[in-house]
Amino acid sequence: MNTRLLILTSLTVSTAIWGICETAYGQTSITVPNFSFEINPGNCNQCQGNTTALPDWSITNNPNNSFNNNSGAQPYSSGAFNSIGTGDGSNFAYLNFDPGSPNSGYTATITSAASVTTIQPGTYTLTIAVGKNNRTNTYGSTGNISLSLLDASNNDAVLASTLIPNNTEPFGTFTDYTVTYFSNGSLDGHSLLIQMSSTDPNASDTYQPGFDNVRLDFLAVPEPSTWIGASLVGLMLLVQIARARSFSKRNVKQ
Repeated sequence: MNTRLLILTSLTVSTAIWGICETAYGQTSITVPNFSFEINPGNCNQCQGNTTALPDWSITNNPNNSFNNNSGAQPYSSGAFNSIGTGDGSNFAYLNFDPGSPNSGYTATITSAASVTTIQPGTYTLTIAVGKNNRTNTYGSTGNISLSLLDASNNDAVLASTLIPNNTEPFGTFTDYTVTYFSNGSLDGHSLLIQMSSTDPNASDTYQPGFDNVRLDFLAVPEPSTWIGASLVGLMLLVQIARARSFSKRNVKQ
């Protein structure tokens, strides 16, 4: 085999190897149940309540204030937002804080009711559309929002989170915010949860942050053996090219 053909063959093989690696370890989307809160129990207009408001999700509210049990799902047709922005579908989820001293400093949450995936080595990127509604005088504030990835196998320990300070979101629409978590392999097999939360910073105000279009992407880290194998193949090809060149030069001299 002449040098030119060998080089061409090695490049073709190398491209194929890295193509296989890229396909096997490329970014994938993980299915998040009821990701845009379209599942509507009983076809209600404004679904509320801790247990039935958001199928596949769990809501915690302030037990000291019954009005806060009004968290749930609401249609965009309610007019709470000027535009859907990065939201999705017809509904959005929301947390509700009515005025009252028991609320100050209290955190309400929306958490995936079951594990969305088991943790593997790689990078997880959580993207959630967060909304500040157009009701400036009533429920127009959002509270201090946290978007988090939790380890359900370790008492819901926070693996990564993004804080969105009160009322820093664009007005009257939904905007994407992301959370990134890199797993080094130490938590392999643990269950991963998604959580959206808001903390009431001022008991005299009303808060109603919106959430929608929950997405989770994963970029796997190839096993060391995969990279070693690909590198060895590449090295062997380079050695063969060098040998072919050396043999070719000797033939020219003769």
